[in-house]
Amino acid sequence: MSSERRERRVRLPQEPGAARRTGDTSADCSFFPLRLDLRYRAKPKWAKETVGTGRSLWMSSGQLLFQSDQPIEPGTNIEVSLAWPARLDNRTPLQLCVIGQVVSCRDTEVSVRISRHEFRTCFGAEALR
Repeated sequence: MSSERRERRVRLPQEPGAARRTGDTSADCSFFPLRLDLRYRAKPKWAKETVGTGRSLWMSSGQLLFQSDQPIEPGTNIEVSLAWPARLDNRTPLQLCVIGQVVSCRDTEVSVRISRHEFRTCFGAEALR
């Protein structure tokens, strides 16, 4: 058994939720069910910035699917902050901040292609839970 790391290619569903609907559970379709409260700030190119809330449905290394409180236009740049369930040193709340672009929106089910992410600590009113 070798201790070297092996890279594995993953394939995202072509359409948000497609793997869930078709029952595809193959190893090359790696997404994880994740039910977390979130806030977002959407920045359309030609319209006023929109803020809202929602709940994540699933996430992979490059895509996030969430239920929004309102539809968001595909192509919109978006910043999403999710209330992360783990705490730093078992006491400080964390949030996962995701920056990306909306690739599709069906009613209020929004799919985001993730371009960058980071964990941040949050205190007081910043805490989402």
